[in-house]
Amino acid sequence: MTIDIYRDDVWAGKGQVDKDGCIVDCSAVLGADQDASDKTYEAIADAIDADRYTRTGSVTRPDGEYSWAITAD
Repeated sequence: MTIDIYRDDVWAGKGQVDKDGCIVDCSAVLGADQDASDKTYEAIADAIDADRYTRTGSVTRPDGEYSWAITAD
C-alpha cells in the first residue's frame, strides 16, 4: 500500500506501508530533527495499527499536524 503524508495540509512525502504496518521507503523528514522525525513516523504507524480499516487519519505533534492517505497499489 502507498501512503502520502502531509504536514499541516502540505504534502511531505510518499512511502509504502508494509504488511506489519511500518512505513518504509519514505525519505521525508517529519520533524525538526531525526529523533522528532522517527517519533512522528512511530506515531503515524501506531495510529494505523490501532485501526487497520481506516485509510486516512492524523496525529498532532509539537511541530504540526500530520495526516495521511493510504491507497492500495
